[in-house]
Amino acid sequence: MFKLEALFLFFSITLMGLRLASVAVMAAVLLTVGVACDSSGGTSGDGLQAFTIEIANIGSSYPVLKSGAIERPINSNLARPALPGEGFEFTITAPPNTVPGEEMRLNVALMFVESNDLFYSFGPEGIPLYNADGTPRGMNGQEDVTSEIVLFDAGTEPNEEPAAGTTQPGDPGDDDTNVGPTEGGTIQIIPDGGTDIAGFSYPEAVTVLRATVAYVAENEFLIRILNESDPSQSNPNGCTLTPPPDGCRPVTLSPVVWAVHNASYSFFEVGQPATEGIERLAEDGEPLPWAEELEPETGVTALISPGAFAVHSNTFTFFTLGNAASEGIERLAEDGDPAILAAAFASDENVKASETFLRGTTASVDGPIGPGETFSFTIEAERGDRLTLAMMYVQSNDLFYGMEPEGLSLFTREEPLAGDITVRLRFFDAGTEGDEEPGVGAFQPIRQPEPNTGPEGEGVITRIGSRDDGFTYPDIPSLLRVTITPDVAP
Repeated sequence: MFKLEALFLFFSITLMGLRLASVAVMAAVLLTVGVACDSSGGTSGDGLQAFTIEIANIGSSYPVLKSGAIERPINSNLARPALPGEGFEFTITAPPNTVPGEEMRLNVALMFVESNDLFYSFGPEGIPLYNADGTPRGMNGQEDVTSEIVLFDAGTEPNEEPAAGTTQPGDPGDDDTNVGPTEGGTIQIIPDGGTDIAGFSYPEAVTVLRATVAYVAENEFLIRILNESDPSQSNPNGCTLTPPPDGCRPVTLSPVVWAVHNASYSFFEVGQPATEGIERLAEDGEPLPWAEELEPETGVTALISPGAFAVHSNTFTFFTLGNAASEGIERLAEDGDPAILAAAFASDENVKASETFLRGTTASVDGPIGPGETFSFTIEAERGDRLTLAMMYVQSNDLFYGMEPEGLSLFTREEPLAGDITVRLRFFDAGTEGDEEPGVGAFQPIRQPEPNTGPEGEGVITRIGSRDDGFTYPDIPSLLRVTITPDVAP
């Protein structure tokens, strides 16, 4: 749903400072302890075995960061429509973006209940949660966004007179859903205060509802949708609806489906048939089917940073659980920069070869890999050697993937290791920076003002899962696949 070239460029710039600072060290590393290469492949004459390591991001790209349904009006314990003077509210956490160039937007949908299949929404593209200058909307209190609400006809059921149709929700004696003839049309806009294709008139949105956005805490917003319709003749905007024989009547608003999504995502498509979820909301005021349709598209798109690896003896230990992280681990785990870590590997007498892997196999610039992309590199090792590697989980403050501290043996009973080794990968918290919500935190690499910034950490390296930071992270097998292939000499 989006391109990661901008993200690669962002990381290239972010990593440049530390990379330039260590360029002299790295040059020496590559000249003195660089990975040995045997151009013929396989075991070389001096007993070295060549291996190809591939690290694939097999996660999913999620255009929607969060979504859900709000079924109960404010101060009500029942799932029902909001009457005049009532409304719905919910709180969301959302960053300016989850990947560079993809601003976060908000969308909602709720039924105009006195209709056959009409619903209000911010439109397919939603509304931005942050202004062009990066400041959040509603920073100085509730910001009225009612003018950005639009009325849509789902095109699933022929329209009847508002509040007078026999197959509209709330018709006396009718508790069924999904009743009425099928229209077989497409989603269309109804002009504000205008008429539909059948000639029926609808009130201006401002006489029916009021939508506001308020920024209440870091990356946190309060959304309110209030029913402003008024059945009284004293209403300065006039009667909301006036179908005979009931006289002046208000509009009721159904429960709400909502989503926080990328700018390139369409909540629905004007001119296209409604999905079943949209139909259920627009005809019956039921938000859950639409919310369920959003679930497969909802989540945090995981990105894996460039990393570093080392081929070493069995006397080398990458780190010690429960101890403070080294500077190299900190820079990798906080900012996705592996240069200092690779240099530290190279300076250890027990390390035989070390290097960074910086660019995905299909990328044009250095940077993290997104879903469907792969890092690949080649090493050489002799019997008894072990492999250590590490890379950052980018949608975090200081989380990284790696082997056990002692590394992974590259030979089993004299045979070179081969196949899927994902099960040997582990997930760690470097303890150098406080954890924020994944994909949302302001001091995670994509959103932080500069490298090496953020809240104070826990102090020591721990395994993810050994303590509860209140957040949920993807299982390694659902996100990564690491394979090792011994090269065979011709």
